[in-house]
Amino acid sequence: MTQLDTSLSLSGKVAAITGAASGIGSAIADLYASRGASIAVLDMLEDKAGEKAAQLGAGPQPLL
Repeated sequence: MTQLDTSLSLSGKVAAITGAASGIGSAIADLYASRGASIAVLDMLEDKAGEKAAQLGAGPQPLL
């Protein structure tokens, strides 16, 4: 079995994650944020996306 490199830093990177409000997308958002990435939370469920953004430490930001 391949071992996961847990030292990978994503500091200074931005990740746009679709479906980030729940399920696998949410787990990926958590992982990338824990590694230092800024996360663009994208989801069809606007309220849930806002909740996830707040959980990750930022409020909802409009996309221009």
